[in-house]
Amino acid sequence: MRPETGKTGQQAFSWDYFAGSRFFYLHLFFISSALLLRVYASYYLDIVNYPDTETYELLALQSYNGLPVTLPTRPLGYPFFLSWIYNAFGPSRAYAVYAQHFLGAISYLLFYSILFQIFRRKTLSALFAFAIVISWNLMIYERAILSDFMNHFLLLLSIFIL
Repeated sequence: MRPETGKTGQQAFSWDYFAGSRFFYLHLFFISSALLLRVYASYYLDIVNYPDTETYELLALQSYNGLPVTLPTRPLGYPFFLSWIYNAFGPSRAYAVYAQHFLGAISYLLFYSILFQIFRRKTLSALFAFAIVISWNLMIYERAILSDFMNHFLLLLSIFIL
């Protein structure tokens, strides 16, 4: 809760956290570094395939091609996310991974906002958020065609909204 407004979560979110302060360039540097690290990972790491990957892709391609979605053995949220990416950029795993990398780098803003609500210190919150965003464990999930990354991002978003 922000003491000056008495609001919590998304209501307390303000671009004043990022812009108009001396920390703006620090945030810009951290987000740029996270994106550059993901570009590096895109060139040197393969897309991780798991047994679930083919099922998610099959469901996404059924939706992409306008066919009725069969095989409801998996939750349909992630295949619809893949289908949306396929409709926007084309049916390629690489585009899905790029979208996940972008969401992973942008999640710095969510982590920072949540940590700032907890610690009330901009520098500490920025450093912790950056450490989380550049962790290889997070990037491994971004490199996989699995619902785990989407679960992580949506959980983070729900905590931010609260």
